[in-house]
Amino acid sequence: MLFKSRQDELREDLFEVTNPINLINNPDMTDYLALMMANTNYTNAQSLGVKNEIEKIISLINEELRKKK
Repeated sequence: MLFKSRQDELREDLFEVTNPINLINNPDMTDYLALMMANTNYTNAQSLGVKNEIEKIISLINEELRKKK
């Protein structure tokens, strides 16, 4: 982070810092954490796909605008 804003400072005070090891060692949470990680990876892949399609559409629009000039 290049600079720290006042908003960042306020956000830090909202939650107590905890150790994630307790979650990892909890057998009830292991499946939940694994599912969360898998869903995050899937969602990120989908987001990249949408981003790529939007970029293609923008390129096509720009190309058509250049042709009309």
